[in-house]
Amino acid sequence: MTAANAANNELLETVLKIGGVAGALVGFAFGLWQYVVAQKWKRVEFLANEMKTFFGDPQVTMALILLDYSKVKLNLDGTFAYGKTPDSADDPLPGGACKFDDEDIINALQNHMRFKAGTESFSDKETVCRFAFDALLTGLERFNNFAETKLISYRHLRPYLRYWILVMAKP
Repeated sequence: MTAANAANNELLETVLKIGGVAGALVGFAFGLWQYVVAQKWKRVEFLANEMKTFFGDPQVTMALILLDYSKVKLNLDGTFAYGKTPDSADDPLPGGACKFDDEDIINALQNHMRFKAGTESFSDKETVCRFAFDALLTGLERFNNFAETKLISYRHLRPYLRYWILVMAKP
């Protein structure tokens, strides 16, 4: 073997080693890219499932309806009470439905520690409102926790919650 052949073989080995390392780096980068994309997709899928559960909760639905309407007739499960009219606003509707208005919500969301004689005194309608808003606010707090721990970002929440946050921020 001549010196030229030995040099060529050595050069070929070096090129093959560099090519192998470069190929491994490309493979690793591609695998890493696929992993990152998959993780993003899993986060989006996770959030979509959480939102489906959140908006599927009858209590949350009721709170959102109460926010969206100044006056509304609802069954106590949060569904609309169509075609049922009470004689007065305080009379219960047939089937346990009630007429709710903004005043009911304001009264329901009072601080429970600030009643005369220190005793809570919520009406049944106000208690139903409180339960609904407890579910809504607890759900929003969960999403905030997801964002604070970087599981999701606040921008991912925007399409789902922007309207409702604006409704609550500008009564």
